[in-house]
Amino acid sequence: MELANEKKAWDSVKGMIEEAVIENLERESVWSTVVRAYSDQFKKDFEGFLASRVVELVRGGVLLLLLPATREGVPSANYPTGFLFSYLGQTLMDLANEGVVEKAKIDGFNLPIYVPSVGEMRKMIEKNGCFTIEKMELTVPRGKTSIGCSEGNDRRSSDREPLDAEPRSTKVAIADLGCSVGPNTFFTVQNLIEAVQKKWPSETLLEFQVFFNDHLGNDFNTLFSSLPLERRYHAAAVPGSFHGRLFPRSSITVAHSSYALQWLSKKPQGVHNEGRIHYSGAGTDVVKAYSDQYEKDLSCFMSARAEEIVKGGVLVVVMPGTPDGISHSDHPAGVLFNYFGYSLMELANEGVVDKDKIDKFNLPIYTPTMGEMKRVIENNGCFSIEKMELSKMDGPIDVAKLIMHMRAGMEGVFSAHFGDSVVDKMFAKMSDKAQDMSHFFESGYSKSTQLLVVLKRK
Repeated sequence: MELANEKKAWDSVKGMIEEAVIENLERESVWSTVVRAYSDQFKKDFEGFLASRVVELVRGGVLLLLLPATREGVPSANYPTGFLFSYLGQTLMDLANEGVVEKAKIDGFNLPIYVPSVGEMRKMIEKNGCFTIEKMELTVPRGKTSIGCSEGNDRRSSDREPLDAEPRSTKVAIADLGCSVGPNTFFTVQNLIEAVQKKWPSETLLEFQVFFNDHLGNDFNTLFSSLPLERRYHAAAVPGSFHGRLFPRSSITVAHSSYALQWLSKKPQGVHNEGRIHYSGAGTDVVKAYSDQYEKDLSCFMSARAEEIVKGGVLVVVMPGTPDGISHSDHPAGVLFNYFGYSLMELANEGVVDKDKIDKFNLPIYTPTMGEMKRVIENNGCFSIEKMELSKMDGPIDVAKLIMHMRAGMEGVFSAHFGDSVVDKMFAKMSDKAQDMSHFFESGYSKSTQLLVVLKRK
């Protein structure tokens, strides 16, 4: 949204100076009306920047800026940025003369960069009135001697008052762990915000900071390009594994994870699982290897959240679970993963993929029982269990659509091991088996396989 607003602002500048630009991109070599338009736009932008920081920074907080600037009375064309942008303009004009680019395209383009003077910066800061200038100076880049244009209320560090963190409002930090690319994460965040607001007195000013977390390969560009325009929160991406620390200590009010915690941090080690890709239907040694890996991962997850969530904060987890007494092969996830294995074995028999590749692949997904979850949480000792239950999924399962969803979420894991061509054929075979799978899902549908866990930080 910020990028869209910035582009809109500079588009308005473009309309003001369109007629004035003469064969150059850099503002110092064009008419004074263009310079003034750039200066006016920078003033608006910087005033908006300062106004936002006033609201966000605590009393006694510090704002540090480092940017290119000029001295009063010295043309910007005599500064490095002036030289650079002038040469860029000359280079484009050379291309126009060679017929590579239309001159009208150059005339219609204005680089949205402004290098202010120290005086301009000082005036805007003083006009804002919410900051004291501790230091303002021009220096030569790369640590060379200062130009000697130090200005401002140059109080030394020994004279400065200590920082005192006096909040202006109540801040609520929400973390969605395993957010993927939306839109489900946005619905979840909105529901969490509404739940928090109901619990707080109406006269309290609440500000929400939402952290969207997923693994490093997640497409955060797609996620943030679809952020709700009318959202009531500040958004930030936090890439990394939720099996370890992601946030500072005692910084998160509510943490949430939906259909992500079933993923293991790595595939179980030392497992010989011939002809299968999952522990469903496998021997006890394979099941134990998966269970042990999940216990390690969940323990790491709980330890990290115990550090990050404030006292009284909440952790909500929704994920597939396994009812006690049910075999893994009868679990809907088990049925599905068995069919993935069947499809790959058919491709091996057809010579499309080596069977050895299948034997060495173990899908890093585990659906725990409530007993397994409870044991790890109690061993952690930092959370009280407010709610833990298994429930049925809503509505009948459309197997064809389920396969499509599984492809969207799991294709990358399969492709990394088998290659895109094999995975395309595997999913084609899965689609052919959709009808055959339906009766298995109909029998498993009556079982409660969605696990909800609500924990409170002690």
